[in-house]
Amino acid sequence: QKNDPERNTKLALLKTMPDHFAGEVYLADYLLYRLNRDRCFHYVDELQLSGPTDDVRELCSHIAATLSHKIQSQVYWAELCSGA
Repeated sequence: QKNDPERNTKLALLKTMPDHFAGEVYLADYLLYRLNRDRCFHYVDELQLSGPTDDVRELCSHIAATLSHKIQSQVYWAELCSGA
């Protein structure tokens, strides 16, 4: 069926259809669900989390904060190196 949410999610995760058809947050939530269900917890260490999570919004906030910190550090380092 065209409007099957799980089918659309799987197709979007495989990049065979645009993400917005399934919804980006829904895709992230489904992927997190599958990682946890299959006990693939590599993301915990990679993202420096305290443990597995099933809250995609908490995960997104953590990723955004980590990226923001890295960007701020890179800008600071570039300013230091340029003598600014």
